[in-house]
Amino acid sequence: MSVVTRLGGWLVAAGVVVGLAMRLVLGRRRFGLLLAWALALPWLLHAGYVSVRALTGGFSAWGVAAFLAVGAGLTVAAVMTGRRLTRARGLLAALMPAALGVAYGMGPFLLLSLALMRAGIDLDIVPTAAYAGACAFATAVLLPFAPRAAAAPAGSRRSGWPRRRR
Repeated sequence: MSVVTRLGGWLVAAGVVVGLAMRLVLGRRRFGLLLAWALALPWLLHAGYVSVRALTGGFSAWGVAAFLAVGAGLTVAAVMTGRRLTRARGLLAALMPAALGVAYGMGPFLLLSLALMRAGIDLDIVPTAAYAGACAFATAVLLPFAPRAAAAPAGSRRSGWPRRRR
């Protein structure tokens, strides 16, 4: 087993322990605020590092600005989606840091990385691995906080599919 895999496992385990401890202290009422911080903080740190590295390497400021704009848009969309899902689907809201990590990694970060490679600027793998670990940690912290789904109105089905009439 590789060191990265073991470290990821330890981060998830530590995240669950920290999440349980925080839930005991804070209760579930702080889930929305914690969700926003869990989504924004890792992205801010990683995007800041990548932007500084690109600018000091001589990359176009417009390219970095576009990268930051798309990444910020994804983060705001994830926060808004997570907040909307908080009452109805708490587990999905708790999984938003992982979803944002995948969307950011496969979207703006991948495109910027390819452009930086063509420009001859090498990025370290360590900040990207730290970002992936932070997303896993944040998701694990949020799992114990996830609110239970709101009770469905009487006579309705949870899945939302219409009933077949006989």
